[in-house]
Order: sequence, then C-alpha cells, then structure tokens
Amino acid sequence: MKYIATLLSLFTLFYITQDIVNDNDNENTAQSSDTIKTADAPKKLSAEPLELELKWQAFKRERMAKQNKDGDTQIADSKKQIKIGSQTFILYGIFEHPSQPFALLKNKSGEMLKVAKGDELADNVTLVSLYSNKIAFNRNGEVIEFKLFERKK
Repeated sequence: MKYIATLLSLFTLFYITQDIVNDNDNENTAQSSDTIKTADAPKKLSAEPLELELKWQAFKRERMAKQNKDGDTQIADSKKQIKIGSQTFILYGIFEHPSQPFALLKNKSGEMLKVAKGDELADNVTLVSLYSNKIAFNRNGEVIEFKLFERKK
C-alpha cells in the first residue's frame, strides 16, 4: 500500500513540474514575440469652427431672437404647467423637507420661486396644501388642486 501512495505522489510531482516548466516556456516565447506599437499623434484641429458648429450657432441665435421677440420663454411641457387665472407656472418639483416642505415653480419671465405652505404665489393666490402627488392653491376662497399623477386601476 505504501508503494502505491509513493507512486501516486511521484506521478503528481512530475505532472506539476512539467506544467510549471511549460508555463515558463510559453511566457518566454510570448515576451519575445511582442512588438512595441507606437500610437500616432492626434491631428490638430484648426482654429476655425466646423461647419456643423456654425449651423448650430446660427440655429441658437435664431431661437434666442424668436424668444426675445415673443417677450417671454415658451413653456415646452404642458403636463408640468400650472395655470392659475392668467398666470402660468412650470412645476419643477415638490420637496418634502422635514421642517417645511416646499415646491419649486418657474414663472413666464424665468424667475424660480420657492413656495412653502401658506406662501402667496401671486395676487390672492396662496399655497394651502402640499403632498408628494398633489398641490393645492386658494384663490379668493376657491381651492384649485393640481394632481401630479393619478394611479390607474
């Protein structure tokens, strides 16, 4: 029985030694066959703007001129609009601060307003309730409620 254990141990030692020697030979051949590759230097761009950039700048100037001609910025997303009387606001978010929750609104002139419960938004318009899914205003005794989302069944 001792002879079988000794024979298996010698066979395992021989196998491991052969594996280590073969790995070292493979590394040596891999190192000698590698060549050093150099990268090309990037091409320098000219100081003049590209044609695409010129078109983009012209489009931007055209859009800015149109907004200035209209007198106010256009409100893009009608789903986020809050219209109270003749005034229109964009709702940017409702924030549930631990001490006092507030909402961020932007008026047509681009001014950002931070409105908390009890604050007056415009003439005779006061924020009366503020929840994560709805916001309510009081205008001359009339409650105007805006639901941000409503779960469908």
